[in-house]
Amino acid sequence: MWYKGYTHYHTSFHYPLGERITPEELAEDLKKLGATFVFCAGDHGDEKGNNYWGLDVREFQDYRESCLSINKDSDVILIPSPEIHLMFPPFGERHEHHSCVPILDYLPVLELPESRALAASYTREIDSFILECHRHNSSLTLNHPYLSVNSLFGGPFPINIPSLYEIDYLELYTIDHPDKFPYDLELYLKFLSHPISSMMACCAGVDNALTPCKLLSNEKRIVPSTYLYISENLTIKSLMEAYNERRSYVVYGDLYLEEIEPIPSKRSIKEVKNPVINLSVKNTTKKKITVEIYRNGIRIYEDKGSRKDKYHLNWEDKDLSNQENHYIIHIQAEEEHLITSPINYLLK
Repeated sequence: MWYKGYTHYHTSFHYPLGERITPEELAEDLKKLGATFVFCAGDHGDEKGNNYWGLDVREFQDYRESCLSINKDSDVILIPSPEIHLMFPPFGERHEHHSCVPILDYLPVLELPESRALAASYTREIDSFILECHRHNSSLTLNHPYLSVNSLFGGPFPINIPSLYEIDYLELYTIDHPDKFPYDLELYLKFLSHPISSMMACCAGVDNALTPCKLLSNEKRIVPSTYLYISENLTIKSLMEAYNERRSYVVYGDLYLEEIEPIPSKRSIKEVKNPVINLSVKNTTKKKITVEIYRNGIRIYEDKGSRKDKYHLNWEDKDLSNQENHYIIHIQAEEEHLITSPINYLLK
């Protein structure tokens, strides 16, 4: 089954009484939205350093226990996923990208925040940080990359940083900046065109830093969601296996995959014949949809689609020049989008 959830979600577990949303309340609210998991990115706090919690490594174990406490008695899984700041030279000024990292059994080597107003723990040793996370089978997300370059974060252009090619997920949406999606999609396609990052997956973050005390079910804006494919019972183990295997797709709006074959995954499918992709889209938007297929970051197929409630596609790639090929599907209904992580074929 495909399970709906949210990543890069800022909690308010440690906010003053009357402002906080408890883990139990969060779980009940997610059920209303048909969601079954959330990656909790810590209590973000404000510019003065009030209410930060769980982003500082000194507090993380308590935050971890708070997230995991709900999982035994709930149909919703909360995964502690602190937002780490990746610091680039020149140091001493804001020159950074952010990465949410799901952490269950260990804490990477990180430096302590210098003030409560910069409460996220950080690292200057980005290569070793990524290597350590991968050694512990923990996947990293590059959060809102276009925003990080073009804002007070002052991050370097991601394509120019070799270490970022090793990142597992690129965040295509956040709730505050859906307008940045075209630029993040362009970055994503550039990563997919490179051999090292050609299997990079995608997710959609909430990043509700300005409204952590607001229930998502009361949100008037579109809340971007991430879907993970799990072929067994939903548990923490099966959820993290799906995430680490990159069996995911992203939705902004009301488009859903009823079926896709093969399932997106970082594992390569070894085939003698030409790659084939089958999919069925449930279109509840009533809008005309467009379907695009990208191979190795380059668009090779487009169908203007229809306004039908369901859209079916059976497509075969008959024009191959490479032995290894990576495909993503982009489905659009005006301002609404669905994007898959790569389907990987290795031809014999």
